[in-house]
Amino acid sequence: KEVSRRLDMLFDAVEVSPRRGRDNDRAEAAPTLSRLDLVRRHRQRSLGKYGLLAEQLAMKKSDVKREQYSVSLISAISQDRVIASQLIQGGVDSTVFESFIQAMLLSLRTDKSYDDKNIVLYLDNAAIHSHSNVLETARRMQVNVLFSAPYSPWLNPIEHLFDYLKRRTREETVNSR
Repeated sequence: KEVSRRLDMLFDAVEVSPRRGRDNDRAEAAPTLSRLDLVRRHRQRSLGKYGLLAEQLAMKKSDVKREQYSVSLISAISQDRVIASQLIQGGVDSTVFESFIQAMLLSLRTDKSYDDKNIVLYLDNAAIHSHSNVLETARRMQVNVLFSAPYSPWLNPIEHLFDYLKRRTREETVNSR
């Protein structure tokens, strides 16, 4: 209410004054400004030279923003099959990765077909893979940990599975449109 009262006072204070043309003989009335034009002028004066443009851009950007949605996939594979997979909304941190590793290794250790086999956990050099809790979990479960060479994703077999899944997802997305 206070803002509308002040705006009304502002509008009442604006006078339409006669102005003279080039030939000082005739006087013509200045065009009357609409309420919207007066508000725009007032805001432009109060926001400064670049304020109105900056405010308009900010309003435009906020309208365009979309909600980001990402899904992460964690998988464990053997030479002949996918052992475990987990889809996670958002990113993967060391806690999520550690719980995945612990559940996967526990299921392998309880599986009779893996009783007499050595298990090697082959990881790339991501920071969450070398977290102390992940390495401790592997040591407790009597699993050997092997890290790949730095900057060599082509040596990691899981990357081939991820590449295949990404290609299939793109194909399905194109076909479903």
